[in-house]
Amino acid sequence: MRQITLLFSLLLATLAHGTSTPDPIKSEYLVSTSAGFMFDPDGGAYYALSFDVLKSLPGTLYVIVEFENPVDAAKPMTTEIQVQHGKSSFQTRSPSVHEIKNKQRYRVNLKLYADAACTQLVGTHHQDVLFDIPRQMKSQLAAQFGVTIK
Repeated sequence: MRQITLLFSLLLATLAHGTSTPDPIKSEYLVSTSAGFMFDPDGGAYYALSFDVLKSLPGTLYVIVEFENPVDAAKPMTTEIQVQHGKSSFQTRSPSVHEIKNKQRYRVNLKLYADAACTQLVGTHHQDVLFDIPRQMKSQLAAQFGVTIK
């Protein structure tokens, strides 16, 4: 409950701050339905994204997700997801990060494959994610979640 309250407070503070979030992106196979950063009670922050499937493949969709690394953009963080045929939506999250730049847009790239070996690329999807919190919350988030906000 405390995490939900903090997330709601961050959302209200961001809306009051006047920062506009990136628009949800629609590609041939997917549409982004939510994208943002969450704070992990065990420490750190992570990307959290949700997608609706617009066009399914005859079989399983294999997805490699590359999250821009806030510390070193040249070294993205990756996760892999399998989306079963007929599934209409899915979610993903990044590994936790402990350093992030405020008022910064970060890029998430998805590569969609028809095979488990990830050799048959069928599509891509991109979504920008904004990290923007009010200045006065930096020290609280650093103390509570161990995240350095630059």
